[in-house]
Amino acid sequence: MKDELSNKKITLLGMGKSGRAAARLLSEAGAELFMSDSGKSENFVSAIEELNGMNIPYETAGHTDRVLEADFVVTSPGIPESSDVIKKVLDSDLPLYTELEAASWFAAGKITAITGSNGKTTCTSLLGEMMKGSFDDVRVGGNIGTPFSSLVIDGDNADTNYILEVSSFQLKWIKDFHPSLATVLNVTPDHLDWHTDLASYVGAKDRIVENMTAEDCFVYNLDDEESTRIASLSKSRKLPFSVTQELEEGCWLEGTELKLKFDSFDEKILDIKDLKLRGLHNVANAAACMILTTQGGASIVRSGSALLSFEGVEHRLETVRMLDEVSYVNDSKSTNVDSLAVALNSFDEPLVLIAGGRDKGGDFNSLTELAAKKVKKLILIGEADEKIAKAFWKIKDVHFATSMKAAVETAVMIAESGEVVLLSPGCASFDMFKNYEERGKEFKDEVNSYGAGS
Repeated sequence: MKDELSNKKITLLGMGKSGRAAARLLSEAGAELFMSDSGKSENFVSAIEELNGMNIPYETAGHTDRVLEADFVVTSPGIPESSDVIKKVLDSDLPLYTELEAASWFAAGKITAITGSNGKTTCTSLLGEMMKGSFDDVRVGGNIGTPFSSLVIDGDNADTNYILEVSSFQLKWIKDFHPSLATVLNVTPDHLDWHTDLASYVGAKDRIVENMTAEDCFVYNLDDEESTRIASLSKSRKLPFSVTQELEEGCWLEGTELKLKFDSFDEKILDIKDLKLRGLHNVANAAACMILTTQGGASIVRSGSALLSFEGVEHRLETVRMLDEVSYVNDSKSTNVDSLAVALNSFDEPLVLIAGGRDKGGDFNSLTELAAKKVKKLILIGEADEKIAKAFWKIKDVHFATSMKAAVETAVMIAESGEVVLLSPGCASFDMFKNYEERGKEFKDEVNSYGAGS
């Protein structure tokens, strides 16, 4: 496909980070580009300056029919499946691809793709660190950090290792995207505000194995029904991981020991008590990464060393500080009900929970009993505050806050020695913040604004 792009007319939807990265990549390949975004031009000052420098025409404040004057369309993940412009493109029978698909046309290296409703950012970051111990050219990005298009723009070779977090948005409209290693960590209802329905969300996850062959390897979670089902769709070699049962091959938890077995290798890897990551879900992430890194040809010893030293990613169960014998933890990346459940299950200490934001259609009622068991005091923010309050009705000490500053002030006032103040919203951030990163940063800034602590 890369060699066929010269003078192709391509419409790019979305002027965000991934859209601009795709524009640079496709422009260098000689394509004739047009970019369209529904946002106001004042929100894209730097993007417009960049497009002008590349002589790429664009439109803002809406999508006109000029979008359809193309050989095909490449869309950014921020544009929902249910949007009018996507429906218009699909109705026109124009080929529609994601930035992930377009970038893959330029990649000569090996692709490892990681997806799942929860844990994919931690797993991607962890795997990147594990692979760097054995390979010189490891590039980490995709749905986190650097767009795939930016990772490939300077060229690569067969020895390049791409470690990509891929979302359902990015998988939805692939064609030839072909990872040699891939995993679906888990699948639970999520992003129902973006997809038209749950079937669309699950179907997008299924596509990760679509182009994999017998030469490839798919790593699946035997403890997750959907991940196991997706494995059955794959033509590749399949290796499972589990934290609940012993396996004939794969990676599993036995007591406190993580064991790995494949081909002639059969050894204990580590004792999970030595991990710096908190929670059983992170043991599952570690198990998945051990299979991926070894199947990718990395040293088991170096991979294990990197795993033991890994402290996690920002905004995911990130300890901010201790203040007056109260621990403050930032889990702003918790944007759905299942990730909130994971966070609650990661603590034995009594919790002061800060939750809420923009609802994504999740069932908070499923957490009524867990919240009652784990949460001593509840502070609610954002549009979903009343919905969560009703679902968590067994918690009697409930407070409402109109800002993160007010939420942290309340937490400092009501938290007692030995408790954990946990920001784990279980919701999207867009009602109050630009993204979950901004939400987490504000939480940390507010927590660190208080006086002497340890």
